[in-house]
Amino acid sequence: MIKINKKLQLAIIFLAGLVLLLLWMQGTFRSRVGPGTVSVPVAEMTGQLYTVAFRTVLDWREAPGIVASKEQPQVSSQILGRILEVRVASGDRVNAGQVLAIIDDAEVRSRLGQARDHLSAMQAQYRQAQSDFHRFKNLVGRKVVPVREFDAVKARFETIRAQVQQAIQAINEAQANFRYATVVSPAAGLVAEKMVDVGDLATPGRPLFTIYDPQQMRLEAQVGEQYSQVLQPGASTRISIPSLNLELPTAIDEVVPQAASSSRTFLVKATLPVQPDLRPGMFGRLYFDGRQRQALLIPTTAVRDIGQLEMVQVAQTDGVRLRQVKTGKRYGAEVEILSGLQAGEQIVLSFPEK
Repeated sequence: MIKINKKLQLAIIFLAGLVLLLLWMQGTFRSRVGPGTVSVPVAEMTGQLYTVAFRTVLDWREAPGIVASKEQPQVSSQILGRILEVRVASGDRVNAGQVLAIIDDAEVRSRLGQARDHLSAMQAQYRQAQSDFHRFKNLVGRKVVPVREFDAVKARFETIRAQVQQAIQAINEAQANFRYATVVSPAAGLVAEKMVDVGDLATPGRPLFTIYDPQQMRLEAQVGEQYSQVLQPGASTRISIPSLNLELPTAIDEVVPQAASSSRTFLVKATLPVQPDLRPGMFGRLYFDGRQRQALLIPTTAVRDIGQLEMVQVAQTDGVRLRQVKTGKRYGAEVEILSGLQAGEQIVLSFPEK
Protein backbone atom coordinates (compact mmCIF):
# COMPACT_ATOMS: atom_id res chain seq x y z
CA MET A 1 0.00 0.00 0.00
CA ILE A 2 2.88 2.32 0.83
CA LYS A 3 4.50 1.56 -2.56
CA ILE A 4 1.30 2.53 -4.40
CA ASN A 5 1.14 5.89 -2.60
CA LYS A 6 4.72 6.68 -3.61
CA LYS A 7 3.97 5.96 -7.26
CA LEU A 8 0.94 8.25 -7.13
CA GLN A 9 3.01 11.02 -5.58
CA LEU A 10 5.65 10.72 -8.34
CA ALA A 11 2.97 10.77 -11.06
CA ILE A 12 1.32 13.86 -9.53
CA ILE A 13 4.66 15.66 -9.32
CA PHE A 14 5.47 14.79 -12.97
CA LEU A 15 2.08 16.00 -14.22
CA ALA A 16 2.33 19.22 -12.21
CA GLY A 17 5.77 19.93 -13.67
CA LEU A 18 4.51 19.25 -17.19
CA VAL A 19 1.58 21.64 -16.70
CA LEU A 20 3.91 24.36 -15.38
CA LEU A 21 6.23 23.86 -18.38
CA LEU A 22 3.35 24.23 -20.84
CA LEU A 23 2.10 27.36 -19.08
CA TRP A 24 5.58 28.86 -19.23
CA MET A 25 5.91 28.09 -22.94
CA GLN A 26 2.59 29.86 -23.57
CA GLY A 27 3.90 32.97 -21.81
CA THR A 28 1.60 32.79 -18.79
CA PHE A 29 4.31 34.10 -16.47
CA ARG A 30 5.37 36.95 -18.82
CA SER A 31 3.79 40.40 -19.25
CA ARG A 32 1.62 40.89 -22.37
CA VAL A 33 0.43 43.86 -24.37
CA GLY A 34 -3.32 44.21 -24.09
CA PRO A 35 -5.59 44.08 -27.14
CA GLY A 36 -5.75 47.19 -29.26
CA THR A 37 -3.57 49.15 -31.66
CA VAL A 38 0.18 49.09 -31.23
CA SER A 39 1.90 52.38 -31.87
CA VAL A 40 4.36 52.45 -34.74
CA PRO A 41 7.07 55.09 -34.79
CA VAL A 42 6.04 57.99 -37.01
CA ALA A 43 8.55 58.96 -39.68
CA GLU A 44 9.05 62.37 -41.19
CA MET A 45 7.08 62.77 -44.44
CA THR A 46 9.39 63.01 -47.44
CA GLY A 47 8.71 62.31 -51.11
CA GLN A 48 5.85 62.76 -53.53
CA LEU A 49 2.33 61.85 -52.39
CA TYR A 50 -0.09 59.71 -54.38
CA THR A 51 -3.85 59.47 -53.77
CA VAL A 52 -5.14 55.91 -53.91
CA ALA A 53 -8.13 55.54 -56.26
CA PHE A 54 -10.05 52.95 -58.22
CA ARG A 55 -9.13 52.67 -61.87
CA THR A 56 -10.65 50.82 -64.82
CA VAL A 57 -8.46 47.89 -65.86
CA LEU A 58 -8.75 45.35 -68.65
CA ASP A 59 -8.26 41.74 -67.58
CA TRP A 60 -7.20 39.25 -70.25
CA ARG A 61 -7.26 35.51 -70.37
CA GLU A 62 -3.91 34.15 -71.44
CA ALA A 63 -2.36 31.11 -73.11
CA PRO A 64 1.33 30.23 -73.56
CA GLY A 65 2.69 30.04 -77.09
CA ILE A 66 5.76 29.77 -79.30
CA VAL A 67 7.03 32.22 -81.91
CA ALA A 68 7.14 30.70 -85.41
CA SER A 69 7.46 31.88 -88.99
CA LYS A 70 4.59 31.61 -91.44
CA GLU A 71 7.08 30.35 -94.01
CA GLN A 72 9.71 28.02 -92.57
CA PRO A 73 10.70 25.54 -95.29
CA GLN A 74 12.97 22.64 -94.41
CA VAL A 75 15.61 21.85 -97.01
CA SER A 76 16.22 18.10 -97.33
CA SER A 77 18.58 15.98 -99.37
CA GLN A 78 17.21 14.33 -102.51
CA ILE A 79 20.18 12.03 -103.17
CA LEU A 80 22.65 9.80 -101.33
CA GLY A 81 26.16 11.16 -100.89
CA ARG A 82 28.75 12.76 -98.62
CA ILE A 83 28.55 16.48 -97.86
CA LEU A 84 31.52 18.08 -99.65
CA GLU A 85 30.82 21.75 -98.82
CA VAL A 86 28.61 23.71 -96.42
CA ARG A 87 28.47 27.35 -97.44
CA VAL A 88 26.20 28.87 -94.77
CA ALA A 89 25.87 28.89 -90.99
CA SER A 90 22.94 29.32 -88.63
CA GLY A 91 21.77 32.94 -88.62
CA ASP A 92 23.06 33.74 -92.12
CA ARG A 93 20.77 35.63 -94.48
CA VAL A 94 20.24 33.83 -97.80
CA ASN A 95 18.52 34.59 -101.09
CA ALA A 96 16.23 32.34 -103.10
CA GLY A 97 18.37 29.98 -105.20
CA GLN A 98 21.55 30.59 -103.18
CA VAL A 99 23.83 27.55 -102.84
CA LEU A 100 23.74 26.12 -99.31
CA ALA A 101 25.77 22.93 -99.69
CA ILE A 102 27.41 20.58 -102.22
CA ILE A 103 26.83 16.80 -102.11
CA ASP A 104 29.16 14.25 -103.72
CA ASP A 105 27.42 12.98 -106.89
CA ALA A 106 29.46 9.76 -107.23
CA GLU A 107 26.39 7.68 -106.41
CA VAL A 108 24.37 9.52 -109.04
CA ARG A 109 27.08 8.99 -111.68
CA SER A 110 27.21 5.29 -110.83
CA ARG A 111 23.44 4.93 -111.23
CA LEU A 112 23.55 6.83 -114.51
CA GLY A 113 26.22 4.47 -115.85
CA GLN A 114 24.20 1.44 -114.80
CA ALA A 115 21.09 2.90 -116.45
CA ARG A 116 22.94 3.47 -119.70
CA ASP A 117 24.37 -0.08 -119.70
CA HIS A 118 20.93 -1.46 -119.04
CA LEU A 119 19.48 0.60 -121.90
CA SER A 120 22.15 -0.71 -124.30
CA ALA A 121 21.30 -4.31 -123.36
CA MET A 122 17.57 -3.69 -123.71
CA GLN A 123 18.02 -2.00 -127.10
CA ALA A 124 19.90 -5.08 -128.39
CA GLN A 125 17.06 -7.29 -127.22
CA TYR A 126 14.57 -4.88 -128.72
CA ARG A 127 16.18 -5.06 -132.16
CA GLN A 128 16.09 -8.86 -132.04
CA ALA A 129 12.48 -8.92 -130.82
CA GLN A 130 11.49 -6.43 -133.51
CA SER A 131 13.09 -8.58 -136.23
CA ASP A 132 11.33 -11.69 -134.91
CA PHE A 133 8.04 -9.83 -134.78
CA HIS A 134 8.18 -8.76 -138.46
CA ARG A 135 9.40 -12.18 -139.59
CA PHE A 136 6.64 -14.07 -137.76
CA LYS A 137 4.10 -11.55 -138.97
CA ASN A 138 4.95 -12.45 -142.58
CA LEU A 139 4.97 -16.17 -141.77
CA VAL A 140 1.61 -16.12 -140.07
CA GLY A 141 0.21 -14.18 -143.04
CA ARG A 142 1.30 -17.03 -145.32
CA LYS A 143 -0.02 -19.52 -142.75
CA VAL A 144 3.42 -21.06 -142.31
CA VAL A 145 3.35 -20.78 -138.50
CA PRO A 146 0.38 -20.99 -136.19
CA VAL A 147 -1.15 -17.80 -134.81
CA ARG A 148 -0.28 -18.96 -131.27
CA GLU A 149 3.45 -18.70 -131.95
CA PHE A 150 3.04 -15.28 -133.52
CA ASP A 151 1.11 -14.05 -130.46
CA ALA A 152 3.98 -15.17 -128.17
CA VAL A 153 6.57 -13.36 -130.33
CA LYS A 154 4.38 -10.26 -130.41
CA ALA A 155 3.96 -10.28 -126.61
CA ARG A 156 7.74 -10.57 -126.12
CA PHE A 157 8.31 -7.69 -128.54
CA GLU A 158 5.84 -5.41 -126.73
CA THR A 159 7.34 -6.32 -123.32
CA ILE A 160 10.87 -5.48 -124.41
CA ARG A 161 9.67 -2.26 -126.03
CA ALA A 162 8.11 -1.20 -122.67
CA GLN A 163 11.34 -2.13 -120.87
CA VAL A 164 13.32 0.09 -123.26
CA GLN A 165 11.04 3.01 -122.40
CA GLN A 166 11.59 2.33 -118.67
CA ALA A 167 15.37 2.29 -119.20
CA ILE A 168 15.18 5.66 -120.99
CA GLN A 169 13.16 7.10 -118.07
CA ALA A 170 15.74 5.76 -115.61
CA ILE A 171 18.48 7.61 -117.51
CA ASN A 172 16.46 10.82 -117.52
CA GLU A 173 15.86 10.48 -113.78
CA ALA A 174 19.56 9.87 -113.06
CA GLN A 175 20.51 12.88 -115.16
CA ALA A 176 17.95 15.02 -113.29
CA ASN A 177 19.42 13.94 -109.95
CA PHE A 178 22.69 15.66 -110.84
CA ARG A 179 21.11 19.03 -110.01
CA TYR A 180 20.23 17.79 -106.51
CA ALA A 181 23.94 17.55 -105.72
CA THR A 182 23.86 21.34 -105.43
CA VAL A 183 21.55 22.20 -102.49
CA VAL A 184 19.94 25.64 -102.90
CA SER A 185 17.64 27.75 -100.75
CA PRO A 186 13.97 27.57 -101.83
CA ALA A 187 13.24 31.09 -100.52
CA ALA A 188 14.87 34.22 -99.13
CA GLY A 189 15.25 34.45 -95.36
CA LEU A 190 17.51 33.48 -92.47
CA VAL A 191 19.05 30.10 -91.73
CA ALA A 192 17.30 28.98 -88.55
CA GLU A 193 19.21 25.72 -88.21
CA LYS A 194 22.12 24.00 -89.93
CA MET A 195 21.86 20.26 -89.33
CA VAL A 196 24.89 18.92 -91.30
CA ASP A 197 28.63 19.39 -91.49
CA VAL A 198 31.23 18.54 -94.10
CA GLY A 199 31.72 14.76 -94.26
CA ASP A 200 28.21 13.86 -93.07
CA LEU A 201 26.24 11.36 -95.13
CA ALA A 202 23.21 12.89 -96.83
CA THR A 203 20.38 10.47 -97.48
CA PRO A 204 17.13 11.11 -99.39
CA GLY A 205 14.72 12.89 -97.08
CA ARG A 206 17.30 13.86 -94.44
CA PRO A 207 16.82 17.50 -93.29
CA LEU A 208 19.86 19.68 -93.97
CA PHE A 209 18.75 23.25 -93.25
CA THR A 210 15.73 25.16 -91.96
CA ILE A 211 15.02 28.58 -93.47
CA TYR A 212 12.58 31.13 -92.05
CA ASP A 213 11.27 34.50 -93.15
CA PRO A 214 11.80 37.11 -90.36
CA GLN A 215 9.27 39.40 -92.04
CA GLN A 216 6.40 36.95 -91.43
CA MET A 217 6.45 35.92 -87.78
CA ARG A 218 3.50 34.90 -85.63
CA LEU A 219 2.70 33.43 -82.22
CA GLU A 220 1.18 29.95 -82.11
CA ALA A 221 -0.66 29.11 -78.87
CA GLN A 222 -2.70 26.15 -77.65
CA VAL A 223 -5.98 27.49 -76.24
CA GLY A 224 -8.63 25.58 -74.31
CA GLU A 225 -11.57 24.42 -76.40
CA GLN A 226 -14.02 26.32 -74.14
CA TYR A 227 -12.82 29.56 -75.79
CA SER A 228 -13.49 28.40 -79.35
CA GLN A 229 -16.41 30.82 -79.72
CA VAL A 230 -14.36 33.79 -78.49
CA LEU A 231 -11.31 33.31 -80.68
CA GLN A 232 -12.16 33.79 -84.33
CA PRO A 233 -9.97 35.03 -87.21
CA GLY A 234 -9.74 38.82 -87.03
CA ALA A 235 -10.47 39.03 -83.27
CA SER A 236 -8.35 41.61 -81.38
CA THR A 237 -5.76 40.22 -78.98
CA ARG A 238 -2.50 41.16 -77.30
CA ILE A 239 0.84 39.37 -77.38
CA SER A 240 3.79 39.55 -75.02
CA ILE A 241 7.34 38.25 -75.48
CA PRO A 242 8.84 38.31 -71.95
CA SER A 243 12.46 37.80 -73.06
CA LEU A 244 12.27 40.97 -75.19
CA ASN A 245 10.09 42.88 -72.71
CA LEU A 246 7.70 43.31 -75.62
CA GLU A 247 3.91 43.66 -75.45
CA LEU A 248 1.80 44.79 -78.38
CA PRO A 249 -1.71 44.52 -79.87
CA THR A 250 -2.46 42.22 -82.79
CA ALA A 251 -5.24 40.10 -84.28
CA ILE A 252 -5.98 36.41 -84.74
CA ASP A 253 -4.67 35.25 -88.10
CA GLU A 254 -5.79 31.63 -88.15
CA VAL A 255 -7.63 29.14 -85.94
CA VAL A 256 -7.07 25.46 -86.61
CA PRO A 257 -10.59 24.00 -86.40
CA GLN A 258 -9.54 20.57 -85.12
CA ALA A 259 -8.85 20.27 -81.37
CA ALA A 260 -6.09 18.08 -79.92
CA SER A 261 -7.81 15.09 -78.31
CA SER A 262 -5.11 14.61 -75.67
CA SER A 263 -5.10 18.19 -74.29
CA ARG A 264 -8.56 19.39 -75.40
CA THR A 265 -6.99 22.49 -76.93
CA PHE A 266 -6.86 23.96 -80.42
CA LEU A 267 -4.11 25.88 -82.16
CA VAL A 268 -4.48 29.66 -82.53
CA LYS A 269 -2.08 31.72 -84.68
CA ALA A 270 -1.71 35.49 -84.24
CA THR A 271 0.35 37.73 -86.51
CA LEU A 272 3.40 39.49 -85.04
CA PRO A 273 4.63 42.87 -86.33
CA VAL A 274 8.16 42.91 -87.73
CA GLN A 275 10.64 42.96 -84.85
CA PRO A 276 14.40 42.59 -85.48
CA ASP A 277 15.05 40.47 -82.38
CA LEU A 278 12.24 37.94 -82.82
CA ARG A 279 13.42 34.37 -83.33
CA PRO A 280 11.49 31.13 -83.94
CA GLY A 281 11.04 29.14 -80.77
CA MET A 282 10.82 32.12 -78.40
CA PHE A 283 8.27 31.88 -75.59
CA GLY A 284 5.29 34.22 -75.69
CA ARG A 285 1.82 34.71 -74.26
CA LEU A 286 -1.44 35.28 -76.08
CA TYR A 287 -3.95 37.51 -74.26
CA PHE A 288 -7.59 37.37 -75.33
CA ASP A 289 -11.19 37.97 -74.22
CA GLY A 290 -10.39 41.22 -72.36
CA ARG A 291 -12.95 42.34 -69.76
CA GLN A 292 -13.11 45.65 -67.85
CA ARG A 293 -13.38 45.99 -64.07
CA GLN A 294 -12.51 48.42 -61.27
CA ALA A 295 -9.28 47.88 -59.32
CA LEU A 296 -7.37 49.78 -56.64
CA LEU A 297 -4.01 50.59 -58.24
CA ILE A 298 -0.82 52.19 -56.96
CA PRO A 299 2.63 52.56 -58.57
CA THR A 300 4.91 49.58 -58.01
CA THR A 301 7.61 51.92 -56.68
CA ALA A 302 5.41 52.64 -53.65
CA VAL A 303 5.60 49.02 -52.45
CA ARG A 304 8.63 47.63 -50.67
CA ASP A 305 9.28 44.05 -49.58
CA ILE A 306 10.40 43.96 -45.96
CA GLY A 307 11.14 40.36 -45.13
CA GLN A 308 8.11 38.45 -46.31
CA LEU A 309 5.80 41.45 -45.95
CA GLU A 310 4.71 43.97 -48.57
CA MET A 311 4.69 47.46 -47.05
CA VAL A 312 3.63 50.94 -48.13
CA GLN A 313 4.08 54.36 -46.49
CA VAL A 314 0.71 55.85 -45.59
CA ALA A 315 0.62 59.63 -45.13
CA GLN A 316 -1.23 60.78 -41.99
CA THR A 317 -1.61 64.10 -40.21
CA ASP A 318 1.28 63.40 -37.86
CA GLY A 319 3.66 61.94 -40.46
CA VAL A 320 4.16 58.64 -42.30
CA ARG A 321 3.35 55.17 -41.02
CA LEU A 322 4.25 51.82 -42.53
CA ARG A 323 1.32 49.56 -43.38
CA GLN A 324 1.19 46.00 -44.65
CA VAL A 325 -0.69 45.43 -47.90
CA LYS A 326 -1.49 42.50 -50.15
CA THR A 327 -0.84 43.01 -53.87
CA GLY A 328 -2.40 41.32 -56.89
CA LYS A 329 -1.88 41.54 -60.64
CA ARG A 330 0.50 44.02 -62.22
CA TYR A 331 -0.67 46.42 -64.91
CA GLY A 332 2.43 47.93 -66.47
CA ALA A 333 4.07 50.19 -63.86
CA GLU A 334 1.14 49.77 -61.43
CA VAL A 335 0.02 46.98 -59.15
CA GLU A 336 -3.40 46.11 -57.77
CA ILE A 337 -3.96 46.37 -54.01
CA LEU A 338 -6.19 43.59 -52.71
CA SER A 339 -6.18 44.65 -49.05
CA GLY A 340 -4.51 47.14 -46.71
CA LEU A 341 -5.50 50.42 -48.42
CA GLN A 342 -8.69 52.28 -49.17
CA ALA A 343 -9.58 54.70 -51.94
CA GLY A 344 -8.80 58.29 -50.95
CA GLU A 345 -5.81 57.51 -48.73
CA GLN A 346 -2.48 59.03 -49.61
CA ILE A 347 0.80 57.16 -49.83
CA VAL A 348 4.42 58.17 -50.38
CA LEU A 349 5.68 57.03 -53.77
CA SER A 350 9.27 56.30 -52.81
CA PHE A 351 10.98 54.93 -49.74
CA PRO A 352 13.88 56.88 -48.20
CA GLU A 353 17.35 55.63 -49.05
CA LYS A 354 18.86 53.34 -46.47
